[in-house]
Amino acid sequence: MREHADIRNNFADAVETFLALAPNVNLFGSVCRVAVEEVPQDWSLRTGPPLVTVHDDGGPEQWPIKRDATIRITVRARGSDLADRVARRVHGYLHDNRPPGVAHVFRNGGSVFVTARDTDTGADMASFTVPAAVRTIETV
Repeated sequence: MREHADIRNNFADAVETFLALAPNVNLFGSVCRVAVEEVPQDWSLRTGPPLVTVHDDGGPEQWPIKRDATIRITVRARGSDLADRVARRVHGYLHDNRPPGVAHVFRNGGSVFVTARDTDTGADMASFTVPAAVRTIETV
């Protein structure tokens, strides 16, 4: 049997590894935290570093071969400039470095740098989407 692969963790792991590199820590003042889908209960805008969340917003499929997932990256930070800088850096990284398990990262079709305020956390947010081709996987 085949099924769609869940690549949220693949993107999250790649982004987390990238943001932990010394040049990024120096640029943003700390190691950014990365989570899948939800804002962690223990994350705080006041005491925490910028938070990057990874979401899979779905997309069209070509069954049983692949689907074109829309991966949404949202950065929450204290200040819109910091959120925007982190988002721009991660955006560039993902377009130059395909995470494991991802067949292709498309150069066209994503949305970039939508900004807003998170009413739940008070954080400034910057988000973008990355369209990516993901092959189906064989399961038992």
